[in-house]
Amino acid sequence: MPPKNTTTTSAASKGKTKGKVQTKSKATSGKKVAGKKAKVEDKKKKQKVVDKIAFPAKPRSFGIGQDIQPKRNLGRFVKWPKYVRLQRQRQVLVKRLKVPPSVNQFTETVNKATATQLFKLLQKYRPEDKAQKKDRLRKLAAEKATKDKATVGEKPVVLKFGLNHVTALIEQRKARLVVIAHDVDPIEAFAISATRVLIGGHFVLRCRSCFVKQSVLLLYSVHSLTLDELANNQSVFGYVHATSPRPLLVVFIPALCRKLDVPYCIVKSKARLGRLVHHKTATCLALTSVKKADEVALNTLIDTLNNNYKDRFDEIRKTWGGQKMGMKTNHKLAEMARKRAREAAALLH
Repeated sequence: MPPKNTTTTSAASKGKTKGKVQTKSKATSGKKVAGKKAKVEDKKKKQKVVDKIAFPAKPRSFGIGQDIQPKRNLGRFVKWPKYVRLQRQRQVLVKRLKVPPSVNQFTETVNKATATQLFKLLQKYRPEDKAQKKDRLRKLAAEKATKDKATVGEKPVVLKFGLNHVTALIEQRKARLVVIAHDVDPIEAFAISATRVLIGGHFVLRCRSCFVKQSVLLLYSVHSLTLDELANNQSVFGYVHATSPRPLLVVFIPALCRKLDVPYCIVKSKARLGRLVHHKTATCLALTSVKKADEVALNTLIDTLNNNYKDRFDEIRKTWGGQKMGMKTNHKLAEMARKRAREAAALLH
């Protein structure tokens, strides 16, 4: 008999536990249903809000075959042409290397206000272009055909251009103002320009080669020596690397202008000077004379330019250029300086 009772009690206890489990599961399922209903209601509310907005925001997916990728600057990934790479590398070299004063002076260009006044004056003395020359010659020919003699007017007052022509005008002291471009190329003409200066000083000095070795320290000291002093320094040899900075074609013109007391200035750029004389580029221009109406404007310009160049000769001849490090190097140097400062502070304590 006792065993039966034990089974009945165990069965009863099992029934109780089952009822408890069933009640728990009903409670949890009720909670789940309530949660699902709340989510559905929230979705419906959001849908109503979205329906009211004319252009609802949609999250973009930039996977393969999905939304179009945003535009990015891909310049770093482009394989640029060789001439672009060379000119960029040269600019970096010019910034990093120590540039001598005779070349560094070409970085000091006329400011914007003075350049505007200068080009406004030069614009009035542009030489005739091909079409104007053709019309003038045609009129002269027609006049000569009708009459025995053609009336030739006065000689026009125009800008003079061309390196040899301008140099000759400076040597003859006919140029009243010389305008030099700041970005003249190439390096190969260094020997030619050196010879030209020395011929202007009435003595000739042989140049060794066109690229690497030159027979004068023209790059470093032509602006600080007179032509007579250069004549006494014939035995001194300068070494110029083939990747030296640009303005070696006209590097002697400022020295020549100072020697012969001719006002000069350096402007941006050879393309802008070229447009004045109907060419792609021009290394330098010279103004020999102006009309009476423009005399005052020219004199004021000359005074301003002399203050910027001629009167600052001692300062310009001592100012070296370049030696500007890149951003990474500057950060490393700053970090090293901070480290040294910390070490010094630790030693003091």
